[in-house]
Amino acid sequence: MQSEAEDGTQTGAMITLTDVARAAGVGESTASRVLRGHGSFSTKTRESVLTAARSLGYVPNRIAGTLASMGSKLVGVVIPSLSNIVFPDVLRGANTVLVGAGFQPVVAVTDYDPEREENVIESLLSWRPAGMMVAGLEHTVRT
Repeated sequence: MQSEAEDGTQTGAMITLTDVARAAGVGESTASRVLRGHGSFSTKTRESVLTAARSLGYVPNRIAGTLASMGSKLVGVVIPSLSNIVFPDVLRGANTVLVGAGFQPVVAVTDYDPEREENVIESLLSWRPAGMMVAGLEHTVRT
């Protein structure tokens, strides 16, 4: 979402954590910790931050959060096909377990193309995921 100027017009800037903190009347670190579910805060503070974030349309910057924490909740899941009867079940099971554990699966389908598999895995690894799952029987030395 975009920020609004004092006159209510759009400024073109993305809503930031600073905007949420200001609207909630708290510091940035407090707003950040409330939004990430870390720390113990009064009900009033927590509701104030969450209400401000919702009303402003705040969307967390996951890249910044990952850089700040040097951790990620992403897990790459690479499957060779959605047509093969086995892999949709693999994907469904992986999704259930990962989401239940607080992770976000990022899915890629390679269509049994070894070069595509290498490229997809390299791309996913550039996001520094918490883990990778690569299904299938045939892989290259790089994968």
